[in-house]
Amino acid sequence: MPTPDPLPPEVRKALEQGNLLEAIKQLRKTGLGLKAAKDAIDQIDQRLNQAASRPGKPVPPPMKPAPPTQLSRTGLSPGEVPRSRDGVLLLVGIASLLAWWFLR
Repeated sequence: MPTPDPLPPEVRKALEQGNLLEAIKQLRKTGLGLKAAKDAIDQIDQRLNQAASRPGKPVPPPMKPAPPTQLSRTGLSPGEVPRSRDGVLLLVGIASLLAWWFLR
């Protein structure tokens, strides 16, 4: 029984056309980071090139992409630190104290 192809159709189409950059862009839309998508496309391209250089041998199935990382789910870029709202709360608190002090 053949295993289902984990690659989206857009990625397969770009790979068939030899457009690796477009394949990486399409694979990133699935939630993978740039490095993971590039590594996956490079590995798939290398397997396809090896299979093409040895006719008659079956092409190995493509690898499943890695699941999205925690950072991609939070919408943060790699290296970006989540910002806190402590400064805003402190500013509101000080403004409230000053308003109370002058309006009492």
